[in-house]
Amino acid sequence: MRNTILFGVSMILLANLCFGIMSAFVKITADYFSPMENVFYRSITMTLLLLFIYPFKPYRLKSYKQGGFKKLAFRVVVGGLAMLAFFYNIEKISLATATAFSQCAPIYTVLLSPLLLKEKLKRSALISACIGLVGVVLISDPSVENVGPVEIFMGILSGIFVSLAYITLRDLREYYDKQAVILAFAFGMSLLGLIGMFIDIPFLSTGIHVPRKEDILWISLIGISGTLGQYFL
Repeated sequence: MRNTILFGVSMILLANLCFGIMSAFVKITADYFSPMENVFYRSITMTLLLLFIYPFKPYRLKSYKQGGFKKLAFRVVVGGLAMLAFFYNIEKISLATATAFSQCAPIYTVLLSPLLLKEKLKRSALISACIGLVGVVLISDPSVENVGPVEIFMGILSGIFVSLAYITLRDLREYYDKQAVILAFAFGMSLLGLIGMFIDIPFLSTGIHVPRKEDILWISLIGISGTLGQYFL
C-alpha cells in the first residue's frame, strides 16, 4: 500500500514537472500566438507524436466496455477549457502566478470528490484545502501583482476544470487504455482548437499566425512535454 502511494505521488510530481516545462515554452510563444493557437499547436503535436509511437508500442483504441464515451467527451471538454484558461493567464500574467492558479486543482479535487465520487471528506483534507484556498486569495491580491478580475476568474476556472479532468480520469481507466484517452484528448483539442482559430474570440483567439522557423522548436517541445505530463497522470 505504501509503495503504491509513493508511486502515485512520484507520477504526479513528474507530471507537474513536465507541465511546468511546457508552461515555460508556452510563455515564450505567447507573444506571437493566441491562447487558442497554442492549444491547437500543442494538441496537434501530441496527436502526431502518439500516432507515430503507435506502430512501435500499440495500445487498445476500443473501449473495454460500453458507457465510457460520454465521460471521455467530458474529459476532452473540461481539459480543453482548463488548457485555454491556463494559456490565457500565461500570456497575461507572470508564469509563476498562472501556474499557482492552475496547481490549485488538487484543492478543488478534494472539495469536489465528495459530491461527484461520494467519497468521505477527511477533516485533515478539508483543513489542507482551506489553507490552499487562502493561498489562492493571497495570490489574487492586485496589490502584489497586476492580476485583474478576468485573470483571477480564469485562474480559478482553470483549476476547477483541471480537477474535474483528474476526477474523470479515474473512471475512464475502467473503459479505455490510458494512451487511448490521451490520444482522444489530443485529437479532440486539435479539432476544437482548429475551429476556434477561425472564430474571433476577444483575448482568446485573434486570427491565425503562421509558425515561423524559430517557433517550430518551441511547438515541438510544448507537444512533447505536454504528452509526457499527460502520460504520467
